[in-house]
Amino acid sequence: MRPTSVRQIGAAAGMRTRQRAVLVALVLGAAIAFPLGVLASHQFSDVPDSNPYHTDIDALVDSGVTTGCGGGKYCPSAFVTREQMAAFMNRLGALQAGKTPVVNADKVDGHDAVLAAEDIEVAQIGPWSTLPLGDPSLTVFATLSYTMVHKGSPGTGSVFLYLDTPGMIGDVAYGLKSIEICYAPSPDVVATTTQVGVSSDDLLFLAIDDQTDRTLESGGCYTLAVATPAAGATTLMIVLDYASATEVYFKNVTTTWTPVG
Repeated sequence: MRPTSVRQIGAAAGMRTRQRAVLVALVLGAAIAFPLGVLASHQFSDVPDSNPYHTDIDALVDSGVTTGCGGGKYCPSAFVTREQMAAFMNRLGALQAGKTPVVNADKVDGHDAVLAAEDIEVAQIGPWSTLPLGDPSLTVFATLSYTMVHKGSPGTGSVFLYLDTPGMIGDVAYGLKSIEICYAPSPDVVATTTQVGVSSDDLLFLAIDDQTDRTLESGGCYTLAVATPAAGATTLMIVLDYASATEVYFKNVTTTWTPVG
């Protein structure tokens, strides 16, 4: 109902004045309880929420790596000088005495612990090779899925495989624990000796000295365990005995490495 008298008009105006006063008081109270820096979802006037690197910049500020370029700005498009980079690196890694590092070392240590606690498997298909001055009738042909070792006449011949080894991870050394050798059906061929060489002053074949004869006619895999995990294992050697001019097809070799210290 619209006011029809002077008294009613005055009363309505007074009510609107009181409502505005209450609203102003509420806004001022919110500003006191929540400063503008808290109400804003960004820490720099030139890094709004729409900036794709907004959260990254906030993370650096919160961790103490950067403080911006002054005046409440970050200067996101400005170049970083070498002296500024030194400050970033010092804050990040606590290179100076009295500094507290903010780099997330807990995650890095966690990864190291996982790697150091578990065995590592490495699969490879080559490269197989023969001795530089070995039997000229023994040749090696490699593809993406297998290696063919051909012999042009009956007799024995040795092939070598340089092992992909994890070596050292951090302060942990890894030694060879076992080795699996897989091959395709190879008639008239017998694997007479399998050995692993340990790197030293002279290459010594000590880790495995398995002289079990294995007929390779049916194909498949065979696994050899190393009694004492061999640190420094680098080379696999297999002696093959050919009954006729034929070939062996090696598919892959999988080595298992375990922490040794």
